[in-house]
Amino acid sequence: MTSQRESDRVLREWASRAGWLHGTPAEPKPEKRTEAAEGDALRDEVFALREQLRALEERLEKRRER
Repeated sequence: MTSQRESDRVLREWASRAGWLHGTPAEPKPEKRTEAAEGDALRDEVFALREQLRALEERLEKRRER
């Protein structure tokens, strides 16, 4: 493989034969997410990140108290 483009083409062909891709390699299947679904997903991700931050802050505070 002489270039990145060639390696991408070969990988897409291989994945298509394996049934991992839908449609033709040059035409990937469009994502069907709506703006509302994307907003909900982002909201959930932000909530999870805030929870992780809160847990890390609690752990840091406990270490400081020692």
